Amino acid sequence: MRMNLRSFSHDLMALYAEMGVAFAETQKRSGLGCPTGCGYCCKTPTVEATTMEMIPMALALFDQGRAEEIYDRIQSENPETCIMYQDHGGKLGQCTQYATRPSLCRLFGVAGFYTKTHAKELSICKELKATYPEHSSLDVHELQPAMMSDWSTRLISIHPEMLQERLPISLALSNALEKVMLYGRLDASN
Repeated sequence: MRMNLRSFSHDLMALYAEMGVAFAETQKRSGLGCPTGCGYCCKTPTVEATTMEMIPMALALFDQGRAEEIYDRIQSENPETCIMYQDHGGKLGQCTQYATRPSLCRLFGVAGFYTKTHAKELSICKELKATYPEHSSLDVHELQPAMMSDWSTRLISIHPEMLQERLPISLALSNALEKVMLYGRLDASN
């Protein structure tokens, strides 16, 4: 039985909205926020996502009539970083599909994580540490940050495939585009 991609995407986007609120609250309490136009993480080759996390973006691109164009670009360019990032030079740029970005892009910057001994730690990206050195000693217990693992568990609960292998972000988007285009062709033939 074929998965209803639109329904899945709707559920995922609802969770992404909740996630955005939780992480915005953490940013507000900490005084940390990504510098305007910062694209440091977007230009990092190790950024990964699952195919399923990229379904909302793939559907948006499909609805915009850009799915095949972006798919072909990924296949021909084989980008190491996110193909949806528009570079403005240096560390500056912007996401061209910000509203449908995957979970890692939403969680990155300032969040909490559990160590091997289940102690809470604060994860702050190196750009934020450099921009706000006075915030380097924030107390994780006082801050009570949104915890990455809590949100990961909620993501997985939407659909077990969320556990699939994490891939370089543009490859995950390519796979999601393949799914969306295939389902689009199947729907058109019915």
